Amino acid sequence: MIRFLQSEGQTKKYVLGGLLLLICLSMVAYLTQGISSTGGLGGSTKGVVATVGSDQITAQEVVDQGRAMLRQQFPRGNAMAEQMLPYFNQQAVEQLINQKALLMAAQNMGLRVSDAELREEFQHGQYSQTFSRAVNSLAKTSIRRCCGRRI
Repeated sequence: MIRFLQSEGQTKKYVLGGLLLLICLSMVAYLTQGISSTGGLGGSTKGVVATVGSDQITAQEVVDQGRAMLRQQFPRGNAMAEQMLPYFNQQAVEQLINQKALLMAAQNMGLRVSDAELREEFQHGQYSQTFSRAVNSLAKTSIRRCCGRRI
């Protein structure tokens, strides 16, 4: 192999140089992907990240979902939280794909839920107390933000 590389020939040098250039460019593209402003999803936030059936998941949806997940885990935010954004974006991609796949499967099976059935489940179902506490807490927080007073 070394004798092959040491032998004369312009064609070999151009082919091997081109191959080396291709490898270097692919490494740069791979490594700069995690440094981008969208938290590791490439440069543009308008592109399509995934397609599930006929539904498309855009990079903007992923970034929004990733930031929401980040705020939920780190409500006060800090330097470590911003460093975790690429991880949360990856989790958001998986979550959005799974969500759309489940919705598509449910539609294919003909599953439907009315608003009345959802309301009944939230008010009297197995997890009604959990939902009730979460809604009350959210309502109190919203009133505090709006009116600036404690309840």
